[in-house]
Amino acid sequence: MMNAKIKKKSLRRFVSLVLIFALMVSFSTTVKEVSAAGNDTLPYGEYEIGSFTFSNHNLTPTKTVGATGMLKFGVSWRVANSDKGVGEIKLTVQVRDVDTQKVLSSIVVKRESYDDMYYVYDETPAIYVTKGTKLQIWFDASSVGTSNGNYRSAYIQSFCSIIY
Repeated sequence: MMNAKIKKKSLRRFVSLVLIFALMVSFSTTVKEVSAAGNDTLPYGEYEIGSFTFSNHNLTPTKTVGATGMLKFGVSWRVANSDKGVGEIKLTVQVRDVDTQKVLSSIVVKRESYDDMYYVYDETPAIYVTKGTKLQIWFDASSVGTSNGNYRSAYIQSFCSIIY
């Protein structure tokens, strides 16, 4: 009788330890993925930052410039699936200095509603940057002309930095 109680107690402790270990592994993996996704050091050459869908506007986490040179951002985008057929849309992209909040480079690109299923590739004007500069990129999706009052949505299929 005593052996059965000890075996049950040992089995419960073993299962508890396995569950705790499994949770620790899953949490550490999740934290690494989340932290790696947003805070980037932009290296020399072309660097793929990622893709995402947003409504209204989006400000990226801080990006640190990893090399001195000319920098531009490339964006391949289209109207988000949730926003198709609503009318013309424009995408504004601003490169901002984190310390001064000054806009260093900006583009505004209009899309006509008939071509909202195709991707368009655009680049911000190139700017001179030094290693260690901290930047954030601001995206805004809005209606061309009179707004219908709804937030507009864009799908950024590819977002990359290019330092040369």
